[in-house]
Amino acid sequence: ARPVALGDYVTAMPATQVLTLQDQATLDLEFRLPERALASVKSGDPITVSLLALAAQRKAAIATVAPSVDPRTRTVGIKAVLDNRDGSLRPGLMADLVLDAVRAASKQ
Repeated sequence: ARPVALGDYVTAMPATQVLTLQDQATLDLEFRLPERALASVKSGDPITVSLLALAAQRKAAIATVAPSVDPRTRTVGIKAVLDNRDGSLRPGLMADLVLDAVRAASKQ
């Protein structure tokens, strides 16, 4: 993205954003879970991602679990990384996530 056009005036203070580059080979999935999920979620756990707009499913893994619980919502932030080397996904897509470990435990 190029937020300025040829001939536009740019400044150092405040800095004018001239160019934005994005590497979309991987996408970060950020979501929140209730604090009670902390007992069953850890980094490396597999998840299944359903992208309804594209009628597609992908596998991913949890990359990080936030070190603290949000005191207002009683939820914990989770981040997973989704492979997008084929470029078919776009940032901002809505997705349904299933924690594979939780699904397996509920079937027992």
